[in-house]
Amino acid sequence: MVVAGVLQMVDVKASGSVKDYYQDDCAVQVYVARKAGLPLAELALAHLDTKWVYPGGGDYKGLLVENDLTKDVFGRAKEVEEWIATARTVASKRKEPESGTGSHCHDPYDCGFVGYCESLREA
Repeated sequence: MVVAGVLQMVDVKASGSVKDYYQDDCAVQVYVARKAGLPLAELALAHLDTKWVYPGGGDYKGLLVENDLTKDVFGRAKEVEEWIATARTVASKRKEPESGTGSHCHDPYDCGFVGYCESLREA
């Protein structure tokens, strides 16, 4: 959406509510968009309205609920920069970090490397 030369970003999640960790995701997206020079002024997170019922006729109005997260994520640039710096430090190492598997491998989602890490433990 363009309003007076500025943009509103809407991040749509396949969820029925706003999860806490979505704010971290949105903070990164805002950071990247602003660093790329986009005149971003607002960020909303949209999720499914779990009470919505399709009325037919191609009318999907009301399917998504938008939540304004502008205040929650716009002031987090320093935090995102710290995450990036930490990731760069880890990525620059010649040897992968030693970290055991555990619940952190599945929260909030399953890590794509969990099978690899578990195979190291078994070796």
